[in-house]
Amino acid sequence: MKRSSVSRVGAISHVSCIDRRVISGAGSAAAGMPCRQLISFGLARLENLCALVGAQPVRVMARCDETTSEVFLELAGNLQIQYFGKLGASHDEQSLWVEGPRGSLRAAGAVLWWRKRGWPKFLPWGLQLRSHSNAGEGQDSALREAILRSSAQGKVVELAR
Repeated sequence: MKRSSVSRVGAISHVSCIDRRVISGAGSAAAGMPCRQLISFGLARLENLCALVGAQPVRVMARCDETTSEVFLELAGNLQIQYFGKLGASHDEQSLWVEGPRGSLRAAGAVLWWRKRGWPKFLPWGLQLRSHSNAGEGQDSALREAILRSSAQGKVVELAR
């Protein structure tokens, strides 16, 4: 999704992301690895979302196991990202919902949907470019460490500014 698409909603207040994937033969090679979903797919998606909205994480609350990651990020400017990722789902689903004062964007599959604030229905607005990057795989980032620490401790973790 392009930054210009996101500007249609105005100042973004909330982003929700669902990332469910069926485990393929390649995905089963890392079986038994702690936080496998987060390291394989989730971290790259979260870092891409932070870059898309142009804000840095301030606080994180997370719960991760081998196949499931639930992450709530608070970003600078009182922006929130809610992320749910699962490996071994019954079907693939990558969806994104962006909320702002002028409306909402919803991305599901290759289609981008737009709804102006107050309108009852979403309208198709354009095509979304899909990224299958695993940029976060194997990288040692502050966000990754904060998510893992929050998940292990079961509490909110502050990120250094």
